[in-house]
Amino acid sequence: MKKIVFILAILGWTFWGISAERITDQAGAKSSPLFSHDGASIAYLRENEGTIELWVRTSANDNRCLGPARSFGWMKDGRLIYSCESGLFAVSAKGEAPSGKPQGFLAKDGANRVRLADQADLFLAGEPLYLARDYRIRQKEKNKAEKQLTRQEQDITDIVVAGDGTIYYTADGQLWKVSGQSDAQEELLLKVEGLEDFIRLKIRPGQDEILLLSSCARYAADGHNLLKTVRMDGTEKKELWPADYASWSPDGKRIVYAAEGKLWLQDMATGARRCLSPESAGLCAYPSWSPDGKKIVFVSVAIDTNQDKAIDWRDHDDLWMAEVE
Repeated sequence: MKKIVFILAILGWTFWGISAERITDQAGAKSSPLFSHDGASIAYLRENEGTIELWVRTSANDNRCLGPARSFGWMKDGRLIYSCESGLFAVSAKGEAPSGKPQGFLAKDGANRVRLADQADLFLAGEPLYLARDYRIRQKEKNKAEKQLTRQEQDITDIVVAGDGTIYYTADGQLWKVSGQSDAQEELLLKVEGLEDFIRLKIRPGQDEILLLSSCARYAADGHNLLKTVRMDGTEKKELWPADYASWSPDGKRIVYAAEGKLWLQDMATGARRCLSPESAGLCAYPSWSPDGKKIVFVSVAIDTNQDKAIDWRDHDDLWMAEVE
């Protein structure tokens, strides 16, 4: 076991857990931090006077706003795909035109952006691009006509794509799958149980397994969701624990998740788990792994920013980055 330090502001506490540092210092609630594919940048959402904005941190001295956004995702070429009221766009994280020359529309900070679609309720960034619009899943490839992939009208809440091109998604509180062919028949994999709704899902890297986050009546009163795993054929479902946010490690061997305001790390082979954040740390949420599996970025209320001698929801949160071995 290794001795490490969790650092909060100027003070420090020594614990058996992680070494973490604050990487932003901004007012306004933050959410959904995500590393770029090369691990060099971190994008996140920030509420600023009632408007949700997309921010990108490319270095300790470069933290910029790319404009209003509802959701976002990274492309492997370093571009960001994001949705806002006026449509779905692609933009360079460095504020440069994605094609190397001016085109499309002008973002808030003056960066050129390219419109990809007029509207998208949610999307999965990649090539091709998958998006949900008008209660159906659609596929958009460069220089090709958009394809509709599902037939039924469904309230879609999340989309993931397996290595073989099969699409898994949550809709109407249940788990579904469909092939990547136009107008293919949807297949119901997992039905809801009682007052439960499946709301988020993530495929385990290199494995035939899906991590489900569900809203469950048993835990709703306490403000928590429930984590489950299920095979891609809908069998071998396992309940794990109450949680609010979760993320697979890049090698698929571990899960980091937030529960009751703390960060936890679970080894999926042994079942062993440990708390990463000390008791003196503030509320933690939205954990996400770096591509090399060595770091985790998360949101935490960990400093008494309003100087009332208490760390709670009245203080503004920030992004923190922790090294994990």
